[in-house]
Amino acid sequence: MTSTLCCAILLLLTPSCGPLRYVSDQPAITTSQWLAVARTPGNQLSRPQGLTYARHLLFLTAHRNDRSSMIYAMDTTGSVLVQAALPSDARHTSGLAWDGSFIWAVDFRSRMLYQIDIDSLQAGTLFLAATYPTGLKHPSGLASLSIQKTPYLAISEFGFNAHTYIVPTALLYTLAAASVPEIASLVYSNSGFSQGLTWDGRFLYEALNNMGTDRIEIIDIAEAISTRNPGSIRRLGSFAAAGSAVEDLAFDGHTLWTTDEQDYYIHKLVSLDSVLNGFSLKQ
Repeated sequence: MTSTLCCAILLLLTPSCGPLRYVSDQPAITTSQWLAVARTPGNQLSRPQGLTYARHLLFLTAHRNDRSSMIYAMDTTGSVLVQAALPSDARHTSGLAWDGSFIWAVDFRSRMLYQIDIDSLQAGTLFLAATYPTGLKHPSGLASLSIQKTPYLAISEFGFNAHTYIVPTALLYTLAAASVPEIASLVYSNSGFSQGLTWDGRFLYEALNNMGTDRIEIIDIAEAISTRNPGSIRRLGSFAAAGSAVEDLAFDGHTLWTTDEQDYYIHKLVSLDSVLNGFSLKQ
């Protein structure tokens, strides 16, 4: 990507567009360690979308024909403990993230980012602490991460020539006048089929559904953010996702969770470490 496509400078932070290339001819490592835990809420009437892990619970969003979205709090067996309706304009809430204080949600249709009070949600209601426009055409995945004690949100976009943006949480208030690409500290090209994101403290994981070939990319972005050098982004490899229509990802401190909108199951990776051992990853 040429420098002319790099994003604008805002508040002295210079976004960098990374040259991360999706290598379509490099096969994903196959793993049979995915375990189907439970059916998603609503079965085939509701399509599973966003997923995150917080307070020992899984939080999942699902939409009905792009008309409305619900959010569910479940235990790790898939039993629904609490459910609540998302705002009426949130018709396809595709990404969820937990930053230790709030649950964040991004919606594919409204193109909005929602900051959700988790206490209200666990009490059976839903209180929005804030709502921000993303300025993206098709926001998709969402993850919360921290680099050198600075919090960020990773927001991916779905579609032709799409990108994933790493945005400082402290700058989200500027979205009333700016856009996600304008305030991003780091930008890289994804395959265009990004469905979900999560962070394990070292690496960013991105779920991709590339023409039916589902895979999870492992991406090292920590050095690139710290140095503002997009050339430091490392694509470490990928492994096969569960099912055939992978959605968002969640990390519980030990392993990955995901859902599939064709088989309508919640899937758990039995051991993330054993999968990572198949790669030569520098600590």
